[in-house]
This record gives sequence, structure tokens and C-alpha cells, in this order.
Amino acid sequence: TSVEVSGNATQFLWSAGDKLGISCEESNKVTNKQVSVAAEYDGQNTASIPTGIEFNGDAEHTFYLYYPYKTSSTAYPVNITSVRHNLSSSQNGVIGVNDFMWDKITTTVANPVVSSEMKHPFAYIRFYIVNTDNNDTSINGKTVSSISMTADGTLSGDFTADFNNFEKNQVNFGGTTSKSVTLTAPLTVLSKADYTEAKKSIPANYPVMIINPAGVGASFDASVQVAGMAPMNTTFDMKGKKFEANNFYNIGLGGSFVNGKLTFTVIDWERVTLDVTFN
Repeated sequence: TSVEVSGNATQFLWSAGDKLGISCEESNKVTNKQVSVAAEYDGQNTASIPTGIEFNGDAEHTFYLYYPYKTSSTAYPVNITSVRHNLSSSQNGVIGVNDFMWDKITTTVANPVVSSEMKHPFAYIRFYIVNTDNNDTSINGKTVSSISMTADGTLSGDFTADFNNFEKNQVNFGGTTSKSVTLTAPLTVLSKADYTEAKKSIPANYPVMIINPAGVGASFDASVQVAGMAPMNTTFDMKGKKFEANNFYNIGLGGSFVNGKLTFTVIDWERVTLDVTFN
């Protein structure tokens, strides 16, 4: 999967071969059956994905759907109504590798074709590194090799998606967890003018950091590694702001030279409406 931006909305693009897991108690206890997206589509139009699951009588059936598919194991068990999964603390910026979505659908044999609007329990962040010093352009175009985000609470690690909590769109972290996430996808230091233009047209493959929104409290720390320079750190006060599940955020980190040292602060914060539908 990947994402695209249209106006103020962000849509997910499904790729051929994307695999989902589906379970149903009423249909002879089908557990964690793998189904695949047959062809790429934009998440707004309808795509039919047969599950091969047969209805068992006329009573209501509840289907539990999640992405990406995970083979059940001792460490990561998948039951009919719960999924043990992982949000990596080291991410390469590709949505499909690190993402998690889920849905809970109740229907009957009289309505065997259903529409799924999958929820995302995590928050998605695009970082932009901006040179705000017009007097020194030597850093423009340099490679940003990594960005790390650290908070007081859990940002990543093992979690359980219990479908009893689906309406709240909350998963429970526990076991091996981390208060940090590091994005290793390379970015480029932008001039202020280039930053303005970059936000007008965001490519579908722009690197994204995925975090547990509940892990960020009063503030978070960001560390930026620019090639050939020492790591640069800043703290952002979250007063009046918060990360929410199922939303994208664009965050600009601006830097300038002061006494020969490049310092960074958060210069821009934008929540971008997420409009995701899986049909």
C-alpha cells in the first residue's frame, strides 16, 4: 500500500497482492483466513475481494478484518476476535510495511456483499527539514539520513488489537515496546521556498513515520541526523495539540546557523484530514 494526497484529503492506494486476514465465529469458526487484493486501486472506488467464506444459516455473522496479514504464532497469536501484531520502532517510511488497519462488520446472508471502512489506530507523520537561514544556503540539498521521535509514553512495539475495542479504535501495547521511533528513509534539507512548493504536491511515496498517538503526552523530542553533521535535537510542546488515530500530520522542522551551530525548532504543524475507505 501507499498514500496519495488530493486537496486536503489523504487516501491509501492498495497494491495487487496486499494480504488481509479475516475471521468469523458464526461461519464454522473461520480463523485468520488470508485474502488478497487482486489489483491496484485507489481506495475510493469499489473493488471486490471474494473471501470464500460461506454463511451458516440466516442469523447475523460478524466478520473481523485486519491488515497486514500475519501468520499466527506463539509470539503473535491471531484468534477470531484478537490479533497480536507489531509496530516497528525502526521504520523505512513505507506505509504498507509498518501499517495496521482493522474493521468489524456484521451482516446476514441477505446482504453478502459488504463495504468495509477500515480504521487506522495509529497516527502518520511526514517530516520536512527546512533551512530557515537565507544567509547560508550551504546546507540546502543535504541528505537527512534519519529522524527520531521520543515521547514519555509508548510509541511503538508489540500490541494486541482486540475487536471488542474496535469502536474506540484503540489497540493495547504490551510486552516489547519502545518510547521512540526512528525513520531511516532519506529526506533532503529544503529551502523555505522549496518547502512551500513541496507541501503543494506530496508524492505517494513520501516517507511516513507511524506512531501510537496515545504515547505522546505534554511534549516530544525530535532528533535529526544530517549527513556530515552532529545530530540536532529539539523539543516540541504539545500544548493545545494532540496526535489522533486515523490522521496524517505534516511537521516542519526548521534550522538556522547560530554561532556556527545548526539548531532546529518546530516551525510548522498541520493535521491533514485522512479519508480512507476500503470497499
